[in-house]
Amino acid sequence: MGNSDSKANFREAIVTLQNRPVPATDEAFWNGVFTLPASAEDVFSLIAPNDVRELRKRQPINLATLLRKAVDFMSKVVNDGNEKVSSEDRWVVLNCVRMVTRIMPFLFENSADDFVERIMWHNLDPSVPLAVEDDGEIQVAGQENAPAVAVPAADVSGSTDTAAAGAAAGAAPSTPTLPLAA
Repeated sequence: MGNSDSKANFREAIVTLQNRPVPATDEAFWNGVFTLPASAEDVFSLIAPNDVRELRKRQPINLATLLRKAVDFMSKVVNDGNEKVSSEDRWVVLNCVRMVTRIMPFLFENSADDFVERIMWHNLDPSVPLAVEDDGEIQVAGQENAPAVAVPAADVSGSTDTAAAGAAAGAAPSTPTLPLAA
């Protein structure tokens, strides 16, 4: 990001992701997220570990969308059939890799997190928007009657553990699921 304005804009985008829902259709915002960082150092210094934890806790749909958009863009570049990748596309792919690399270790701090399990290991259609219901469950928009994944509440340490929370409340552990794309 060579200049401080770009760094400030990138940092502002990270704070925005934590504090308000950003629709997957807001292409200007998402393109800015992936084009602003100029180096791995920028990504790693401007996205603190607690930023990832707060994003997971406050705006899990934004986190899922960020990961979906990064993977989707990388897939498009690989599968577009062009032998030569433009320097702009190469730059965005590199930033996508940097962000995924920065975020992943903090997502896997709790291996029992159903939300992470679903967004990372199941083939969800990236064109289908996700929604958080009033009861804290994540739902594929338009499939309100399908099973959903509970968004676990984070404890003060920032870890999320639905099994421990359920066990503490005397409930039997459950494994809710997010509907898969057809």
